[in-house]
Amino acid sequence: MSRRRFDRADLAVIAAGGLAGAMVRWLVTRTGEPAADWFEYAPTTSVGAVRLDVGALIPERTLVVNVVGCLLLGVLTVLLTKPSPVPRRALVGAATGFCGSLTTFSGLAVEVALLLRNRALSAPALTPGTQVEPTWGTALLYLALTLIGGFSAFTAGRIATQSITSASPTSTTG
Repeated sequence: MSRRRFDRADLAVIAAGGLAGAMVRWLVTRTGEPAADWFEYAPTTSVGAVRLDVGALIPERTLVVNVVGCLLLGVLTVLLTKPSPVPRRALVGAATGFCGSLTTFSGLAVEVALLLRNRALSAPALTPGTQVEPTWGTALLYLALTLIGGFSAFTAGRIATQSITSASPTSTTG
């Protein structure tokens, strides 16, 4: 594998990493939820008092998956620049394929769009009869938490990996 070109084996490893990342994301974010029509974008017509319950409205599992994926991507980007006992092809597959599909921007976009249309994504903590509706503020808070948390995790992963790899002798295989 050269730094400028991908061969078929590189693309196969990236595709396998992407499949694994997508499966992990789906398992973490959708397991245990009732079947939902989350692709249906009809606006709600309910009017009334709005009470913000961030814990029930923000999809915490998706936020955690995105932040953890960014942390892993930060680690992998440093490892890709240094000699490593891990084959470079595996690192590229993990960074590009796995992290790329684990931390999808499209998933974030769908969830923010649903929040902007006043549609709850999932609210398993709510008791029957509780009236909680997402607001623009909820959508913006979720977007800010994801972007700031992801960037912070990416930076922390890079800093930690750089300090660990510069402090210890490494193998020059790769």
